[in-house]
Amino acid sequence: MKNQNKLFLICPDCYLENRITKNFSGRLYFSTALGAVFTPIKFNYAESLNGIINREDIRELYVVNDVACRFINTIIEDGEGFNTKEEKILKKLYLDNSDAIIHQIERKHKSTELAKLNIQQQINELKKAEFIGSKFESGFLTIKGLLYDRNTLKFEELDFTKPSHESAS
Repeated sequence: MKNQNKLFLICPDCYLENRITKNFSGRLYFSTALGAVFTPIKFNYAESLNGIINREDIRELYVVNDVACRFINTIIEDGEGFNTKEEKILKKLYLDNSDAIIHQIERKHKSTELAKLNIQQQINELKKAEFIGSKFESGFLTIKGLLYDRNTLKFEELDFTKPSHESAS
């Protein structure tokens, strides 16, 4: 990955900052939201992100989800959460895509599927957001998805230009 300034959108509960700094070069910046759910993107937040992107000359933006994220796994296990806006968004995403998730046998595969769907949804919203979408359209900014697996300590870059959010090779 190029030695450019990068902005990572992550869940603060997953503590991924150190792992990211060990795996990525360049100047790294972080923005957090529970479960890495940043949508719906409000004007003030888009304006704030745009300010960081401009001020720090960010060229790569990553939406990162950990397959062991407590918020994602609470949804998968139909557990008692904190009734946050982010959990409600994840729950809706889960229900809207339950056929793709429920057929998975292992919990890890279910959480991986929900994490990928969340990343895809966040990226789609970022591409449409005030200020940020135009930077993506012009080629100034690339927006990528990263899936982290703490069992293997590896990041998987996701390619959403392929059908069914297949991962990049």
